[in-house]
Amino acid sequence: MLMLAARLGIRASDICSMVFQNLKWEENKIEFTQQKTGKQITLPLLNEVGDAIIDYLKVRPQSDSKHVFLRVGPPYLKLNSGSLYEITRGYMQRSGIHIPPGKKHGPHSLRHSLSSMLLESNVPLPVISGILSHSSSDTTKIYLKIDIGQLKECALDVSAIGSGRSDDA
Repeated sequence: MLMLAARLGIRASDICSMVFQNLKWEENKIEFTQQKTGKQITLPLLNEVGDAIIDYLKVRPQSDSKHVFLRVGPPYLKLNSGSLYEITRGYMQRSGIHIPPGKKHGPHSLRHSLSSMLLESNVPLPVISGILSHSSSDTTKIYLKIDIGQLKECALDVSAIGSGRSDDA
């Protein structure tokens, strides 16, 4: 579940609603209709994501449910977004990730991290918007934080200011 959010940017509601039919193993694709937008989306089934799903299926409770991800206790119904939030928060705490007060730390934060990571890798904003299934790059900009490293590359040398020398004369 966390791999779907972190590596593909899939929203919690779509992860929780995922059914086996959405997993196109032979084609290495994941296809579903987004709950938030109603838009049909096709994403690559990355090897590491597929492996993580297979690992989960090995310990998944026995159920006839068509949903991939289920609650851990009976009745074995589809997982809800609130539970996925708690799972994400729990793993972040156990891994020692410091979360400042007021900072998001659920599955949606993994979407933010993915967008920042793509920006740092010089992926163009329209491509990042496409990966996150945003209809506008303006929506994607909300997710992106300023990359200090890239800003430093744009900075001008201002050492002459501190030297007391003036070129205005």
